[in-house]
Amino acid sequence: MNETLALLRSAANGSENSMPPSLWAATAPAAPAYDRLVGRHITDVVVIGAGYTGLSTALHLAAAGIEAVVIDAHEPGWGASGRNGGQVLPGLRVAKPTLQRKFGTDLGNRVYGLAESAAQFLYDLVDEHQIECDLARGGNVRLAHTKSALAMLRENYEALVAEGVGARFLDVQEVAELVGSRAYLGGRLDPRGGALHPLKYARGLARAALRRGASIYQRSPATALAPKGRGWRVTSTEGEIIAQHVVIATNGHTDGLWPKLAATLLPVHSFQIATAPLDEAQRASILPERTCFSDTRRLILYGQRSGDHRLVLGGRASFTLVDRAADYDVLRRVLVGLFPQLASTPIEYRWVGRVALTPDFIPHLHTPAPGVMICVGFNGKGVAMTTLMGKVLADFIRMPGEPPAYPITQMRPIPLHPVRQPALHLAMQYYTLMDRIGR
Repeated sequence: MNETLALLRSAANGSENSMPPSLWAATAPAAPAYDRLVGRHITDVVVIGAGYTGLSTALHLAAAGIEAVVIDAHEPGWGASGRNGGQVLPGLRVAKPTLQRKFGTDLGNRVYGLAESAAQFLYDLVDEHQIECDLARGGNVRLAHTKSALAMLRENYEALVAEGVGARFLDVQEVAELVGSRAYLGGRLDPRGGALHPLKYARGLARAALRRGASIYQRSPATALAPKGRGWRVTSTEGEIIAQHVVIATNGHTDGLWPKLAATLLPVHSFQIATAPLDEAQRASILPERTCFSDTRRLILYGQRSGDHRLVLGGRASFTLVDRAADYDVLRRVLVGLFPQLASTPIEYRWVGRVALTPDFIPHLHTPAPGVMICVGFNGKGVAMTTLMGKVLADFIRMPGEPPAYPITQMRPIPLHPVRQPALHLAMQYYTLMDRIGR
């Protein structure tokens, strides 16, 4: 297929679905029917943001008999939840010792254990609600691009084995067989990882929440939030909601709704490309078990083989919030470098999603006022963890006398936040150089 025509087809499909163009928008089934919020509504909980965190929160609240209303400025899955790389990974970006230093040994261990359970939690939820999302439980392999990175992965492998995880340490040949690339020195396979179609999953969560009795409204941005009696009033463009509890789950698309919240996050773009469907020979050599992968570069590359047998490759081509053709060109060159057998395979889709980084690289749960909960900052590793945090938030509302399973932290705006974005872009240039020279 002509690459330009394919990209235009992607854009057309995205427009029909009111979604930005992507492989996921072009291949997902139609979304459930959502209304706009009109008039006055009274409910137990209003959830602002219909990504994985918000949808999972509403699903678990509704399953417990608590009335929940979700509103979104666009539609469920419009943000990163419908445009991410589809990798289902256990754990956080940081290691157990870092969590122990931050929260203390006991609480740090509990946070680590909770995060490590996130992938299995998602699998169980998919099974329970029969969510069709092209789920493949082929594991995740982390790939080493330098000798020092290989040594780090060996330490990680040994730590996983010590905890009872059936991890494997892979040599060059084993990586070539499992991934299809000889560009790496080795790797570590975690069998708990998986891959899915992110927009199918988002829409599946929405359907499950609706079946349980939650209400979901699209194209209904929250324009104001203010106390109302013992609860809160959320105002939208055509209506309002009165609720006892408010959950803000806007992550990379956080705006000024809650004062200073946006200044605690650094939103960056993650760029992705998808090839035409692989032929039989390519399928036999590239991710034959649909194992997803990421590497040890500072600017991480990651990928999976989609349910319709395309190679999907993503990475941080820049730290700007501009969608530039040059960033996709970088990924195309990288793809051919990793998989020379795809040199003549056209790229049929390209798109971008927004990641929310935090200074300490962990998610944050805030309770800045009675009845208000905020959960943001998944640092590009959120498919499984956002889903689990929805259950954590629902349980916290359902059992107000018990502390949440994840620790509450205070909001701390990042110093000099307005200048951090250009500074990140400069840092990206440095990281790119260090990756190229193997440092």
